[in-house]
Amino acid sequence: MKTIKIVIISIISFTLVIQHSRAQESELQFGIYETVPLNDLKPFSENLSKYILNQNLKMDSPILGYISTNDKSFIDSLFYEPNTPEMNLVLTRIQPSSPGPYGVIALKKNPIIVISDIQKTVLHEGSVEIRFTFKGAKKWAKMTKQNVGKMVAFVINGEIWSLPIVNAQIKSGVAMIAGIEDEDIAKNLSELINSNL
Repeated sequence: MKTIKIVIISIISFTLVIQHSRAQESELQFGIYETVPLNDLKPFSENLSKYILNQNLKMDSPILGYISTNDKSFIDSLFYEPNTPEMNLVLTRIQPSSPGPYGVIALKKNPIIVISDIQKTVLHEGSVEIRFTFKGAKKWAKMTKQNVGKMVAFVINGEIWSLPIVNAQIKSGVAMIAGIEDEDIAKNLSELINSNL
């Protein structure tokens, strides 16, 4: 009888370990980040100027400029640069399917909104509508209030999916990832987020 109990407990433990490891493998990294304008990065941006093509001159923009795809590894290495403790540099393309250069975007180090702040997503005319939990809605309202006139970044698995300008405080508890070129991509993205809630 003891042997049977030990075998059953072992099987249950093994099953839980496998389920936990599978959940970790498919874990989605989601965050909505505040951006860092160029004028807050003056010393750092001067160091980058030799690597960035078509450097942006708008001091209130988080878009530092553009690099060719061949320079992507250099920018990736800057994510771990000890001199940048309060921000990350993330690459994006205005049109993800285009072969053109990457935009280099400066983001604050930690996201304000994370996956646990989302209640669910809904596909809405080729866009992904994000509906927040009560706690997430409060955080979103505060974030948008503090960032009126600035860009915020929707980052999924290390890639920026949307970089909208906040026009006003949003109290509705809803956000939108718009501008997705293909409705199937939007559908898959919505399903991916929902499967990780």
